[in-house]
Amino acid sequence: MKTKKKEIKKLFFAVAVIIAVIVTAYFIFSNQNHETATTVTTTTTLKIAGTTISTTVYQPKFIVSPRNLTYNDGKITVSIKSDQISNWIGESVDGNSVVEECYSCISFERYDMSFPIGTHTLTVYVEDENGEVKTDAVTFTVIQIK
Repeated sequence: MKTKKKEIKKLFFAVAVIIAVIVTAYFIFSNQNHETATTVTTTTTLKIAGTTISTTVYQPKFIVSPRNLTYNDGKITVSIKSDQISNWIGESVDGNSVVEECYSCISFERYDMSFPIGTHTLTVYVEDENGEVKTDAVTFTVIQIK
């Protein structure tokens, strides 16, 4: 009887490892073309034979420009890129209303967007094909206007 329990535990452990590998592979391959991804690690604890399995999930960054820098000119190109076709992409500056920039798109650029002197936060919203809205934000400073 004890041998059978050990065999069942080993089988459950093997299945848990296979599931973890599949989930990890899915997240890696679904984001492999995104150049500016950051890594967010989530840990899944399985109660099978006391095993903890860690799965790494990649959270994409959408803002290509501006960067977290100080700018000498208030005319800045805003460049946003998703890793897949999105239902819509929008942006908000300094907590103001969200402006939807494009629909069924992967990216958009707005050249020479004007920002006054001061510190600003650009927040980007990307709705994927499943209706899930993901966000990204950057804070930057403009010190003069040309």
